[in-house]
Amino acid sequence: MKIRCFNVIMAICLFLLFVFSVYSDQPINEEKNMDNTKFPSRQVLENIPRVGFNIHLCPFPGSLYAYLKYVGEPGDYDYIMGTTGAAFRRLWNRDDGGNIDLSYLGETPFKSVLDALGFEYQTIPAEKQAMIKSIMESINKGRPAISFGILGPPEAGIIAGYDKDGEILYGWSYFEGKGDKYYEKRDWFETMDKNAGKGLIIIGDKKQRPSDREILITSLKWAIDLERTANRPELPKHIDGLAAYEAWASGLEIDADYPKDNPKIMETRIMIHGDQCTMLEERHSAANYLRQMAKIAPEVADQLTSAAKLYDESADQVNYLWKWGDYKDPKVSEVLSDHETRFELAKYIREAGKKETQAVEYLEKALALLTKETEPKIADREAFTVMGVLAQGDPGSMNFGEIWNQFMSRYTQVSPFSENKAYYGVYFGSHLFPKETRIVDMIAGMAVKNVKNTPDGLVAREVPAMRCAVFECTMKTVSQTWNYIYEKWFPESQYQHDDKPDIEYFPPDTSTPDSPVYIYIPIKAKL
Repeated sequence: MKIRCFNVIMAICLFLLFVFSVYSDQPINEEKNMDNTKFPSRQVLENIPRVGFNIHLCPFPGSLYAYLKYVGEPGDYDYIMGTTGAAFRRLWNRDDGGNIDLSYLGETPFKSVLDALGFEYQTIPAEKQAMIKSIMESINKGRPAISFGILGPPEAGIIAGYDKDGEILYGWSYFEGKGDKYYEKRDWFETMDKNAGKGLIIIGDKKQRPSDREILITSLKWAIDLERTANRPELPKHIDGLAAYEAWASGLEIDADYPKDNPKIMETRIMIHGDQCTMLEERHSAANYLRQMAKIAPEVADQLTSAAKLYDESADQVNYLWKWGDYKDPKVSEVLSDHETRFELAKYIREAGKKETQAVEYLEKALALLTKETEPKIADREAFTVMGVLAQGDPGSMNFGEIWNQFMSRYTQVSPFSENKAYYGVYFGSHLFPKETRIVDMIAGMAVKNVKNTPDGLVAREVPAMRCAVFECTMKTVSQTWNYIYEKWFPESQYQHDDKPDIEYFPPDTSTPDSPVYIYIPIKAKL
């Protein structure tokens, strides 16, 4: 049963505000302003949804959620967490107060989610003139800007407007404090934390998004990468992914790192422990995302829902790892300086890591199934004779259940001549796809030999030898595999159709929705 106590979430929110209040950088030299006479000197977009740890724990997904809602393209926070990879990340360094910073992972989180949502975007460097120009252009199009490090550490926030030709900014920040009014920030460039490696993300026009299936495959690959990569080249001092659980647990078991009489060191240890608890709590978003995606990929629903259950169970361990309502509570330092308590906490961390390892194994199984039909084998197939019932028409409107029922009513007349007791659906004329003429001769039957006379009501045709692309799928994914072959694979592959029949091969024991099916597509090299 899922445990998600309100006080745990609020404690994490308060903790994060504390962490980022002590995590800051030094200002650098001012750059000259630029002439922006084509825009009003002041422009502010009103009623942009607020952001904050009490609303959404992760700053960039939370800021993007607010942006989408404001521009009338509301998104789902868990979907954003899943496609950025934020729901699957874990970064650990003994002394790093920025362990949860999504920018540590480069451009991939931002590109992945905006591709999935179907938006063009630009990354603007932390250069004052470039930032002012981009802010003014975006605001005057009615679009907020997503900033990094304007207030607090180099995490995301919302720029809602500007004044004095961009010298003053207004917006929402995860670190702005209280109140229902936008922050007003003067000298923002001089004081901003520029460690994010970027100044802004400017979201542009809508574009065509990948299919839900492609998005799922991409996000699973990224999630598995985040989980399985223990040492990322861009983070040589961090331990990452599943390996970070043991680093976190082992770190708690080093007594010398938790001196009760040294408040400064204990403050750092509280910060690091809180970072890890935050990322653990966010595994609930991973679970929710996977349940969403299970609906668009029913063939891997079992694997995705099993992984989701384990991610929830992993996240539930946070209830034992952070029990305090306020990071300033003296109890936090007292507990983390106690040897026995820390060793007990380490057990819960390892349990969370164990659950998550099992979840990742399910993700890998799901990915293997999803990509199986996207990577066909190339094989040569010998000629054979198919005998069965004939149907003519557009495959898109054929009643295949009725066609196969007709064949099964004649099964005893065909089966004695079968080569292998397998079933074949052979499509003569399918090379005409995807032209307007989609009428084919489809024979539902068996591969036969030594047939002297074809029984009345049945047909027999020769199927020529061919070189094939062989796609493996299941009974319940046959239709989408056909769509993939003609709509996606052929246009992007080095092959074209060889003007011979397409073949479905059903093994003799085919009986359930998960039974395997093999689709043979005749191919030749593109001219």
